Amino acid sequence: EKIFKTLRWAAYVAPKRNPPPTQRPTLYIIILINKERAIQPSLRDIGAAAENILLSLVSFKLGGCWLLNIDREKLKNILKISDKYEIDSVIAAGYPNEAPILETKEEDFKYWLDEKGYLHVPKRPLKNIFHYNERV
Repeated sequence: EKIFKTLRWAAYVAPKRNPPPTQRPTLYIIILINKERAIQPSLRDIGAAAENILLSLVSFKLGGCWLLNIDREKLKNILKISDKYEIDSVIAAGYPNEAPILETKEEDFKYWLDEKGYLHVPKRPLKNIFHYNERV
């Protein structure tokens, strides 16, 4: 409960989509940066670690949400994390309660709820993010 209160959920659809007490995560993974070893941490390393954790959760039929909007100071105090570490992000995990509807959109990438309460998550079309070389 203490950790849950340090996290901000789904800004575009909050507070309506904040997990109710019976559906809150049962596991939190805190991604830390060791400031003594990583003077300039690689965002690639952090992203790869987070993605591997999320994929591992799926292999156990669990769901995960990677959160960056965190009260880091409060969380650091709750968990008594040493000053040599910086909190990068949190992965909240548990049994999934929904399967968001993925949509392709050219411009607006805000996720939203429809009249039935289903979460819609817009994604850029692949043609907008991939580059294809010509065959030679």
